[in-house]
Parts: sequence; structure tokens; C-alpha cells
Amino acid sequence: MATQALVAGQTLGRYQIDRPLAVGGMAELYLARAHGIEGFEKQVALKRIRADLAHDGANVRMFLDEARLAAGLHHSHIAQVFDIGQDDGSYYFTLEYIDGHDVRQLKLAAAARGELIPVEHTLTIALAVTAALSYAHEHKDAEGRPLQLVHRDVSPSNVLVSYNGEVKLVDFGIAKVSRRSEVTRVGTLKGKSDYMAPEQWKGEPVDQRTDLFSLGVMLYELTTGTRPFTAETDFALGQRVCTEDAPRPSSRVAGYSPALEEIVLRALAREPAARYQTAAAMLQELEALVRDERLNVSALGLKTYLQRLLPPQQGSAPSSGPADSGFGPGTASLDVAPRLGTAITEHYDGPVPGTRRAGRRAVIAGGVALAVAAAVGAAVAWSGGKAEAPAPAPAPAVEAMVPAPAASPEPVVAPEAPVAAPAPAAPPAPTRRAPAVREAKRKRRQVEPAPAPAPAAAKPKQGDDDAPWPY
Repeated sequence: MATQALVAGQTLGRYQIDRPLAVGGMAELYLARAHGIEGFEKQVALKRIRADLAHDGANVRMFLDEARLAAGLHHSHIAQVFDIGQDDGSYYFTLEYIDGHDVRQLKLAAAARGELIPVEHTLTIALAVTAALSYAHEHKDAEGRPLQLVHRDVSPSNVLVSYNGEVKLVDFGIAKVSRRSEVTRVGTLKGKSDYMAPEQWKGEPVDQRTDLFSLGVMLYELTTGTRPFTAETDFALGQRVCTEDAPRPSSRVAGYSPALEEIVLRALAREPAARYQTAAAMLQELEALVRDERLNVSALGLKTYLQRLLPPQQGSAPSSGPADSGFGPGTASLDVAPRLGTAITEHYDGPVPGTRRAGRRAVIAGGVALAVAAAVGAAVAWSGGKAEAPAPAPAPAVEAMVPAPAASPEPVVAPEAPVAAPAPAAPPAPTRRAPAVREAKRKRRQVEPAPAPAPAAAKPKQGDDDAPWPY
């Protein structure tokens, strides 16, 4: 079995490796090409399971499940899987090569220029992703049975934009399917913390509405330059997502479209029943918004914007793209390239496996702490209201992600200044009971329940906010 990273010129099955692209928690990604008769050649992205995981049956099944699932999805806004194979003990599959960048890279490039991605281009992306989710959610197997597929990792780093203006949703590696051979247990966490829905934080069952919440976070972020919920730790973030409503986008950006605001806030509803019930319903309202506000959404416009924002490298072979092209240095080796940020990567922009384990433990501990906090509230209520619980500390101020540009005739998104959190309100002084009440209490021999222990402090978040969970 192969145990080393592949190098340029090496072959795997019928594919010749051009260069490594990235390495993730489960697999390695390469730029490769297939050769045929009469000079036939096709460039693909080749995904190979990591050698140190290839001996584990559960990991192999998960890897092959992803290939089988993605290969069955045929939609213009979903990256297509072409082939699956095994060579010298190495499992791999190939998918279409997207020459471009992920939306996270577009967002950062625009922020570096002190601006947001124009709303018409953001909505071009949102319409494509919503259409892809609608197709995936309604997809059926060969017998016509609904798969009840849930992506569970909709985020900017999993949406690609090509230099031709194409938009592709990728990474069905942790998707939930009703009849998948490896079913995620209830109570486990899958997804990127900043885009997870309340039910994901609570470890409850997820459905198609979970993806729409994640899409709502992404749409909020792209149109305001800030995320609806931010916190210093995963535990605090989970608490905010589960207990607070998202602030109105118009409180972050002057002149925000009221119709778009209502769409975003409905997608971000804490209760799934209050969200859009299907991606098709959300898509219908987005299309009506574009039509009513006469926004110029088009692949051509997005293509022109991307080429101006992140110009493609000219006059060089694909294997020697620039470091900022979305594919990383062509000479980087897989063992030293934890953050290549490739645009094909389905979930490859994360850290070297293991670096977020502490962060993941903090999230799980946060979930336990949420349960403990609920128990404390129940204990206070059961005690008859004899003492009030201390007022919770105010939520931390959201940091603006986009600096305000210099003079501009257009509305400017000003960064929000951090607000000093006021000191939490002191609990009220205990009321002295009358002697008769105390005597009656002593005779009844009733003992006040001891207060529940305070939740353990959560550990700080580990790694990049947009980085995926390691497998």
C-alpha cells in the first residue's frame, strides 16, 4: 500500500499526477490528468484517502460513501464526480477541476480592498447554492426513494466560483443520508462551528432546514461583512446561536434591502419550523427579490468581477499557479501544506489533522455545559422563586470584518467599535425570613436543594474559524 505523498509525474490508476493541491483530515487532493488515444487529455482533481487512514474500515467506507453519493448528483451547481478506483491499496476518486476560488477567498480579497462583494454577485452565488441544495434535498435513489440528503457543511469555503463564472457546491463528505452505510450518531457534531444551526449545536437530528440556516449565515456574512453570531469560544458561540436571535442586517449596513433582510432572518430563525421549509421555497423568494429590485445577476457579471478582484495568472502552466490563486504554491509538499486553500478542495482548507481536536472537545464540553445551565434554571424555578438567578453577561460585541473604505459616494459599511461589556448585575440580597416561617421550615425538616455546579469554562476556539472539523 502506498504510504507517501504522490509527486508530479507519478501515476495512480490511469491518472498522471501534475502536482499536489492540499491535504485534509481524511484525504489528499491532487491536480491530475487522464490520457487517452490520439492525444486525448482531461484535467481532473484526484482525491486519495490518506495512507494512515486507509487501513481503517470505517474511514474507507466513509470515503467511498462520499464518492458514491456525489457521483449520483448531476446538477450544474454541484461539482461532478467522474471516476472511482483503487491502485496499490490506495482508494481514490476524481472530480471536475474548478479553475477559480472559493467564496471565502473572494470575501477576504474584497475585505482587503475595504469593500463587500457587490450584492448582485452575492445573490448570483446564493441563487446557485440554493438551487443546488434544492436538487440535493429532493434527490432520490434508483428505486425512486427520497435520500433525505442533508449537506451539513454549507459555508463559503465549500462554494467555488470559476473564472468562467460558474458556481459549484462541493464537499458532501459529511452529508447525512437516510440509508448511508455510516450513519452519524445523534449527539455528535459535524460542520463548521460558525455556520452550524442550533440543532447541530444541541446534537439533535438535522434535516434540510439545517442547510438553510447555514446558507442564511453565509448570506448575512457576505452582505454585511460580519457574521450574525461571534464569540471568543465555541461554547459561547453555541450559547448565542441557541438562545439569541440574529441582529437585523439593517443594524449593520445602512440602506439594507428590507426584502433581502426578511429572507435572511427567516433562514436564520432559531426554530426550524420558523425557517423556510424547503430550499425551493427560499429560492422562489430570492428570485422574486432579484426580479422586483431589478438586480443584474449573471454568470458573466460574476466572471468579470472575479477576474478583476483576483486576476488569473497569465502565461504559465496550470501546475505553477501563484500562491494567491487559490491553489497554493505548486512546489508545496503535502506534509507541509496545511493551509493551501485550494478552490477544488471540498474540505481541505483546514489545519493539519489533530490541531482542532482540543477545539472540538471544547464544543462538546460546551454542549454539556448548556445542558447543565438548563438544569440550573430548572432548579431555580423549582425552588419557588426564592432567589433570582444572576443576570447573564451581555453578549460580546461583533467585530466588523470589513474596514471602512476612504471617501466613497456609496453607503459605507463602517466597522463596529467593540463595546465594553458592562459588569453583570449583582444578585439581589437574600430576604430574611420571619421567625415563624423558619420554625415551620425546621419542623417540616425540608432541606433546600443545593445549587447545581457552574458550567466548566470552555477552552478557546482552536484554529481558523472557517476551518472544518478534522475527521
